[in-house]
Formats: sequence, C-alpha cells, structure tokens
Amino acid sequence: MANEYRDALQAAQRRIEVLERELELARSGIVRPPVSVSYAWVWLAVPLCFVLGLGALSFLVVRSRGGDARAPEPMSEPILAPVAPLSYGVTFYTGSGSRPQLVDVDGDGRKEIVSLFWGKGEERPLHVGVLDRDTLAVKWMRGPYPSQWSGAHTHLEIVGSRVVVTDSRETIHVLDSKSGETLQTIPFPGGARAACALSGSQSEVALQIDWEKWQVVDVTAGSLRAPKKGEDVSCKSPYRPCEAKTPADSRCTDYDPSARARAKTPAFSTYGSTDVLGDTRFVTGQTKAKDGSSPEILLVLDRKTKARRWESPAILEGDTLHIGGHTDHTLTASNVVSFYQTSLGEFRLVARDVHTGNETWKTKVSGAQEGSYAGNLFVEDGDIFLFVDHALHIVDLETGHERRTVTWL
Repeated sequence: MANEYRDALQAAQRRIEVLERELELARSGIVRPPVSVSYAWVWLAVPLCFVLGLGALSFLVVRSRGGDARAPEPMSEPILAPVAPLSYGVTFYTGSGSRPQLVDVDGDGRKEIVSLFWGKGEERPLHVGVLDRDTLAVKWMRGPYPSQWSGAHTHLEIVGSRVVVTDSRETIHVLDSKSGETLQTIPFPGGARAACALSGSQSEVALQIDWEKWQVVDVTAGSLRAPKKGEDVSCKSPYRPCEAKTPADSRCTDYDPSARARAKTPAFSTYGSTDVLGDTRFVTGQTKAKDGSSPEILLVLDRKTKARRWESPAILEGDTLHIGGHTDHTLTASNVVSFYQTSLGEFRLVARDVHTGNETWKTKVSGAQEGSYAGNLFVEDGDIFLFVDHALHIVDLETGHERRTVTWL
C-alpha cells in the first residue's frame, strides 16, 4: 500500500513539473499550448499531492509502530500519461501569392513541404517551417518575424541548403534547410519587394529594392553586392515562353493567334495564349450566350499540328458558376484540372483527360462553404495543392481523392 501511495505521489509530481515547464515555454512565446488545454487542474493536483503525501506518511508511521519486518519492495518507474503535443497556433501564409515549395531539405530522397505560416493576432506573426510530405508532421518551425498580411516585403526563397525569409523590418533571415537553425541575420535597407535564387548559383539570391534597383545577397557569406553588368537578376515568371529547344516534358507558354479558328464553338474568342506541356496545347476562351452571359470554354489542341482535339464548357453540366466566383485551370501531363465555386457555394475540382476530354473524376472540396476564400492551386509530383480558407488540401491527381488536409499547426 505504501508503494502505491509513493508511486501516485511521484507520478503527480512529475506531471506537474512537465506542465509547469510547458506553461513557462508558452508564456515565453516559444510554443503555444492547444486551445483545449487548461492548466486550472494543476492547482487541484497540488493539494491532492499534499493529501496523498500526508496519507503515505501516516501509513508508514503506523507500519513502523506495528513492527512489520518485511523488506521494502523496489520502487517501479511510473508510466506517465502522454503529454499532448503543443500547437504552434499558425496557419499557412498565402498573402501576395505565396505558396509552399516542395524540396528535399534533408537529403533522404523525399521532398518536404517548405512554407511560410501566419500566427493570427500576434505582434510578430510570420513563421517559416518544414512539414513531412506524407504525414504533414512539423519537422521544424522558426520565427516569429515581423510582417503585414500580403506585405510587399515578405518572401520565401530556397537556394542550395538555405531557406531565406525576408520580413517587413528590412531584414533577411537565413536558415539551414535541414535543421532550421538561424545561420545569418542580414540587414537589408529598403526591404525586398521580390526575392529569387540567382540562376546557376547555390548561395546567391537576387533581391528587388524598387522597380529598377536590385541587389544580390550571398546567403553563405552574408555579403551584398550590386548586379554585374549584363547579369540577369529579374525574378522570371513561371510561365516560360516556348522555344525550339524547350524539352517536351517542360511547361511553357506560347502565343497562338490561330487557336481561335480551331474552335467549333460559335463566337469563340481568346487572347491566343496557350499553355503547353508534353504533346498538348491548352487554351481558355469565351463565347456569347443568348442570355447575354459569356461562358468559359476549354479548347485542347495537338502541340505540333495544332489540330483540335476537343473543347468543352469549363463548368460541368448541372453546375452554375457562383455569381462572385471564378475559374482556375492547370494543365498536367494527363489531365486538365479545373477549379470553381458553384452557385450553391460548393468548391468543385474537375479533371478531364487531355486526349479525349472525358471527365476523369470530379470532387467537392471538403470543409468549404459559400463564404470560403479560395487561394492558390498548383500541381506538383502527382498531387494537387489547394488553399481554401488558409487550409491546405492535398488531392491525388489521378483519382481526385483528398489525401490530407491541414488547417492549424
């Protein structure tokens, strides 16, 4: 009986020590306890431990007076209840078109998700972290840094083995991509309006001060320099122009004024810009309906011959585009993926085969409603990454199955 009292007392004392340590860290701003956690029971546990201690002491006194000669049993280590992991209290930062990047930061051959995160209501709300691609578990999280939402000076860039974050206080933060350790903190007067890794370099990042003024920072040495004569430091658009040497498996953008004539839809009009990937040219356009509306039309051509393969309304039959909604499309090697909000408030993802135009799959995005805000949509490594209300939805490109969703971390 004495052993049971001692074990209970020791377990309660250790639990209190763990919670007090976590509370101290939370108050220091290092971590944040989950909303559901309450520390009020600690004050109940303290008198309970005192009562248990008095009971154990009284029991031992009685036992000693009774002359029990049995040797004391060895004390066993108590099995403590698992402590719930502390939440960072952040969501994904999607301001200014920011999006996560998929990079193998630890050299294990598997890409991780590197992203900026936002602590709502915090004085210094910006964080940067790395998530496991499959489990979405946090590998490391660093910050906080000062920033405004959609601030012109807030950027994330990865160069070599460094993660580079620029904030709204004219500072560049350079972290080790594997551990998250801060390696450099570099003042950058004027702040960076854009940031991009210098082509061919494993250590330099080009930073834009204003529309015509650039600087190059070496994130290994922490030094700044002016661009060399003829050096291309501009942050290029991800939509690269198609050239004769562009590989067939690389995405590029072309201007094709003949696309309009290829469509069979009456009054079809397009700007002539085509998204090209593999053996496919993808064009979006509009037509004039009898009711005065201008429904969007998707047109797919052969890359080489520019012959028409198929065309289709962007919105599925039976769906109506929300009055305040818009469509977003992306071309992949196997499908044209469309995203839009219906008049009922649902957010719809639709995939059509690039060769036949047949519907491959369609799905409704979970957790979205009429008042939801839809952010960036991009496809990489067989997955669709989509933001709705700052929650990241990861959808399998081939099946449309929503594999994982994460909101708060």
